Amino acid sequence: MKPYISDTRTIARFLETCGQYVGVVMVLPSLQLALNLTGQSKDPLVITWESIGHHTLGVFAKSLSQTDFKSPAYLNLCYCQLFNAYIFNDTSRQYTTLEEIYSLPLQRVSVKSHFVNTFYQFLDGLVAVTLLKNHKKAGRRIKKILKESLAGIHQKVERKHINCVAMLTFLEAEVESLVKKTTKNDSTIAQYRLAISQFARTGCTHWNAMANERLADFLRVTVKDAEESKYYYSQAIQMYKEWNAVEKVKRLGHERNIHSQFSTHHGSALRGKERFLEEQGVNNQSRRTDIAELQASLQDTAFD
Repeated sequence: MKPYISDTRTIARFLETCGQYVGVVMVLPSLQLALNLTGQSKDPLVITWESIGHHTLGVFAKSLSQTDFKSPAYLNLCYCQLFNAYIFNDTSRQYTTLEEIYSLPLQRVSVKSHFVNTFYQFLDGLVAVTLLKNHKKAGRRIKKILKESLAGIHQKVERKHINCVAMLTFLEAEVESLVKKTTKNDSTIAQYRLAISQFARTGCTHWNAMANERLADFLRVTVKDAEESKYYYSQAIQMYKEWNAVEKVKRLGHERNIHSQFSTHHGSALRGKERFLEEQGVNNQSRRTDIAELQASLQDTAFD
């Protein structure tokens, strides 16, 4: 949580926008998320005002959330719940939380912080892709959310927000992974790897870990390449360790039966790296065409 919690400018924005007490309350769900990831909470899948504690701020925060659904503090609680569910692959909670967020009053108060609003928008898109893959109730409304997320992040890239480039690349890779065509697999893998390299340059260890995990999922489920997927799972685990997400490391290692770390590429992982380097020049143009086709397929996205 270091990029989020210790950003004093972001906290200052909270205080400026929301006032002293609400600004402090904005940070509490993020602290609970950090406790969940580090394995220091009773239930790492839960973020509520009750789980944060019954001290004065916890009581104030709960009271606020019950009376003012437009409050940025309440919105931040919802997004911390959504982020927590995304990290721990809790699809059911992702669906209910995203539904709750988009059921809030339209005139909700926004936080005057580029970092926070971009985080919200990016997370919307990632969760929407996950739901389209795994949740049978996902439909037009979820597609609309994904389309808006893609457009919003793309607009930020055009405005030269350099840290959003990797976000857009990762989100595009996730969208490409929805297409069930074996001929697209190499392009999708290359796109994931590009996102991983871009996150590495920006220092976003948490998103880099998630990009590695999603690539590993794609290799395991779609490409059926167990050996290469293990490499990327191990990379994700290593980065989650750097992020001190102990609980996530424990669960992912247990789920994928990965107890050792790969220090180098080997087997199909090495072949995949070589293939990626060879195809970089070839796939860039075709990938743009693929993204245009995918965005066109999301046009019919009116709310149910």
